[in-house]
Amino acid sequence: MKIRDYIGDAKQLGFVQRCKLSEGKMDGVDAAVIQNGNGLNMMVLPGRGMDIPYVYVDGMGLHFFSGTGITAPAYYDKENVEWLRSFFAGTLTTCGITYAGHPQIDGDEQLGLHGRISNTPAEDVRVFQEFRDGILHLAVEGTLKEVKFFGDYAVLIRRVETDSTRKGFTIIDTIENRGSNPMPLMMLYHINFGYPLLNPDAGVVTNGATPFPGNNNAKLEGELEKWNTFQEAADVYPERLFYHTFRKEDGLVTVELLQDRSKPDTSPRVRMKFDPDVLPNMVQWKSMQKQQYVVGLEPCTVLPTGREKLRNEGKLPMLQPEERREIRIIYDYIKPE
Repeated sequence: MKIRDYIGDAKQLGFVQRCKLSEGKMDGVDAAVIQNGNGLNMMVLPGRGMDIPYVYVDGMGLHFFSGTGITAPAYYDKENVEWLRSFFAGTLTTCGITYAGHPQIDGDEQLGLHGRISNTPAEDVRVFQEFRDGILHLAVEGTLKEVKFFGDYAVLIRRVETDSTRKGFTIIDTIENRGSNPMPLMMLYHINFGYPLLNPDAGVVTNGATPFPGNNNAKLEGELEKWNTFQEAADVYPERLFYHTFRKEDGLVTVELLQDRSKPDTSPRVRMKFDPDVLPNMVQWKSMQKQQYVVGLEPCTVLPTGREKLRNEGKLPMLQPEERREIRIIYDYIKPE
């Protein structure tokens, strides 16, 4: 059967639709809705760092959405941890480009929480919709710039793509140093999951080694043994951070969040894959507090232990002038038969 004979336009099967959000603090934010005709419904925000506020598959949300809601870049506050006032979390909040992590002072530069790029609007935004060999291919692409006169000139070109055979998507980032001096590369992909995929029965599986504590709460007795399990929502639950390190010789990293860890072969799950050569680490952010019930599985170019500290230890990744780095993250919802 030739599908083209049965449709008037490929948008009958799926589409990418650009739009402007309205009301409240999200008013005017440029957005793109993607529906792929195979149960995937997601949004990309060219007006907010090319981030992804939500992903639904077959009607089920896979993301966590905070009470801040989507906010326009005008509401961004770089001071201390005020970044959290515009942290909708969603499926993806991008942290970087030249800094990610807790606020600190690096030399004479005051660095706020997780950098500026998530609150930067994209330019040169394009959408792609192509029906080829019976498969509908969909993508949105945009360019983000983090530039300071007499400072760094970082450019990130992001493409988010899917097709009508998948229940997921791929993020393809090309990061370039267009400045005349080497610049830090501290990218952290704050990928977040919430209820109902995340629940007390859920579990995390990776092909890496056991992580190590990333904050004092994770060092409490018994916490490390529970790094990959979850619990009922609690009135009070200070966040736990666990740091993962992956080896290049082990090949592509696979990280899964299972909806039911007691059924490792049959549980619905989200599976992420990425290259440890460019993303050798992952932060696992675990919050089990009521209304803040979320886990972040956050691949990164380096653990966010502080830019000055990393530089002093010789561990700070750098991009040389005109150097480019490509980063890919594959994200798929899988429901075993």
